[in-house]
Amino acid sequence: MLVHDIRRNKSHLIDFRESAPGALREEALQRSWETKPGLLVGVPGMLKGLHEAHQLYGRLPWYQVLAFAAAVAQDGFNVTHDLAHALAEQLPPDASERFHEMFLPSGRPPLPGSLMHRPDLATVLDVLGTYGPAAFYAGGNLTLEMVAEAQHAGGVITEEDFSNYSALVEKPVCGVYRGHLVLSPPPPHTGPALISALNILEGFNLTSLVSREQALHWVAETLKIALALASRLGDPLYDSTITESMDDMLSSLNRPFGSGLITPSGILLNSQMLDFSWPNRTANHSAPSLENSVQPGKRPLSFLLPTVVRPAEGLCGTYLALGANGAARGLSSLTQVLLNVLTFNQNLSESLVRGRLHPDLQSNLLQVDSEFTEEEIEFLETRGHHVEKVDVLSWVHGSRRTNNFIIGVKDPRSPDAAGATIL
Repeated sequence: MLVHDIRRNKSHLIDFRESAPGALREEALQRSWETKPGLLVGVPGMLKGLHEAHQLYGRLPWYQVLAFAAAVAQDGFNVTHDLAHALAEQLPPDASERFHEMFLPSGRPPLPGSLMHRPDLATVLDVLGTYGPAAFYAGGNLTLEMVAEAQHAGGVITEEDFSNYSALVEKPVCGVYRGHLVLSPPPPHTGPALISALNILEGFNLTSLVSREQALHWVAETLKIALALASRLGDPLYDSTITESMDDMLSSLNRPFGSGLITPSGILLNSQMLDFSWPNRTANHSAPSLENSVQPGKRPLSFLLPTVVRPAEGLCGTYLALGANGAARGLSSLTQVLLNVLTFNQNLSESLVRGRLHPDLQSNLLQVDSEFTEEEIEFLETRGHHVEKVDVLSWVHGSRRTNNFIIGVKDPRSPDAAGATIL
């Protein structure tokens, strides 16, 4: 979570990236990750991170904030198109029986718009509202359930791993691009690669006089460099080669439904250990990386990049808060959306609609989404790129503030795309 206080001109990065269990070893993952989903479960950090954010910035009491969420879980919420599609098309192959009972009670995926109730989760939220993060991390029933569920599926996570976990409050990495300060998370997140991409692109002196095709070629070559840099990043607490060089939050279970493991209380366990690299398997669709190797307690490389943009000088001007999914493809997409807004002066909606590309370093293919024209593809091929057309690379969502005018936009590629304007 990246928080920028406009009035005080201060920024904090609250890092609640999952960490590897103390007993996790690379050999175990290499040998059994496909048959033992419990090995994929990292120590979850979201609750610690949200509580830290509440301590720093919250106004309502903690219990009241969670009571709102508990009420939604209890009373029911509408199934989104995204969730319905994921349940129909992306079920984890090793999903537990409890998973099927919870999400597919009739044996079929729910329809978009249908009402889903989670009274079990409402109970968990009430407990957390009353007792705080200690109920989740300090060896109580919730901790014991998560440990037991993961270990039953071959995992090695322990109560001690939970009690040792802490959210980190850090300074974001930053760079200046076209008169704007760009703030993004430090390692083990790939914010430095995003800043580097923008620094390189500024050297091309892109203007409206440059053809879109030529600009796309330069962007593709720039992203190859940035993604190569990203593959060399890792947790700075474990890698001595790494040095330090508006509110936005991103979170993920890794795969659509994490490990597919659910505790009796209804907590879905993550599969974040897949974001490490180990021999014969590469995480995050990036190049293999020794810096991102598995180590006990280590936080894996993350391409989740909550990014904030503000004027480099003064308070007046454009503010942006952006985030993207899609692992390494998200870094490529964020770079291009920022380029559209800050270089070509497009509004946020226009910037999200434009076609995006991503150079895959492993396959040496330049992936382009369905918005690309045949003329653009042919031009890129004349420049030596091996182009592969795909439907969607990633979704980028964000908000933009200019003076007191705020607009929030969801990527139109998403089935649940929507926007909001606040005056």
